Amino acid sequence: VLDLAFDDKHIVTCSKDISICVWDRQTGSLLKQLRGHTGPVNAVQLRGNTIVACSGDVSVKMWKIDRGKTIREFLGHTKGLACSQFSEDGRYIASAGTDKVIRIWDANTGECVQEMEAHEALVRSLHIDSISGRLISGSYDTDIKVFDMHSGEQLLSFPRWHASWVLSAKSDYRRIVST
Repeated sequence: VLDLAFDDKHIVTCSKDISICVWDRQTGSLLKQLRGHTGPVNAVQLRGNTIVACSGDVSVKMWKIDRGKTIREFLGHTKGLACSQFSEDGRYIASAGTDKVIRIWDANTGECVQEMEAHEALVRSLHIDSISGRLISGSYDTDIKVFDMHSGEQLLSFPRWHASWVLSAKSDYRRIVST
């Protein structure tokens, strides 16, 4: 199991075995196993009845839990993906990985609305701060960067912020916490 997401109703896990599992949070029983990726599923996010997942197969897919099917696929990356992030309002999806490029997608149309060449190594973490419209990224290059999600402009850079890979970087509108 490579990642998980949960809400009041579901726990969603993804795995190297190329599956996404949806569990009932109350009972712990498996409700659905979603298959459609052809590589390890590295990250999942959950918003209501919708799951976003990214994979080593270079795709981001959006799923509806009740249907158990992919409803949209986001293609454009050239190498495997390590992270994706759903905006709080569900309008945008950010994705990144081994190609070092962050892409912002319109969740409703599947169109890539922004592309940022962001880091010198694999991008491992993305966080959308919906209040400020900023996107925080962390990378194996040990940098943390902050972008304006809509313009793509880099606002802040924290070069060599860690001594090793940045595995996670989260933010509220005032501060960044990273590991």
